[in-house]
Amino acid sequence: MMSEKSINIKVIDNVLNEEQIANWCDFYKQMTFRRSATESNTGSVYFCRDVFYKELIEIFDYENNIYPHVKEYEDLVTPKVFRSYINIFNEGDKFEGHKDLDHIPAGKHSVSCVPFLNPEWEDTGGGLAFEQDDDRFVVQNKFNRLVIFHADIWHQVQKFHGNKARITLYTQFNNAIPNLQKLAAQNKW
Repeated sequence: MMSEKSINIKVIDNVLNEEQIANWCDFYKQMTFRRSATESNTGSVYFCRDVFYKELIEIFDYENNIYPHVKEYEDLVTPKVFRSYINIFNEGDKFEGHKDLDHIPAGKHSVSCVPFLNPEWEDTGGGLAFEQDDDRFVVQNKFNRLVIFHADIWHQVQKFHGNKARITLYTQFNNAIPNLQKLAAQNKW
């Protein structure tokens, strides 16, 4: 396993405080999910749920809690969220490795962050594997662990065996997509 310094990622344990964990657990109990195809066009499906800006603030206090870590990782990032959703994978689900964005132009940013959110996680696997050039690094799935990485780094959900679902919040901060301003203007935050 390579060190996280060889692949530019940041890992923070215990990112949510007790109040945020309680907010998350209350929110999770009443959530509904939809089936969603992955972005890789492989036909793989999983369950997800969009997370709205108001929910990011009320549940995760993202402006004071998650965003500062992302800003420390990539100074160009602003607090505007490009997209955010909760993913749920079950044992046997397949998730193809991919990059969230193929190329980040100079002077732009595209940063993804993923906190692991299953407080009852007991299984092994289910982490995130990263590859860049000839380096490979695996971040283990641990409740309340936040992983931050540039969107042009290849990553893949690790397979896992067990009876618990793998739950993560995916959030991306991005100004590298040309139509982003139009999308942001249409979002009723």
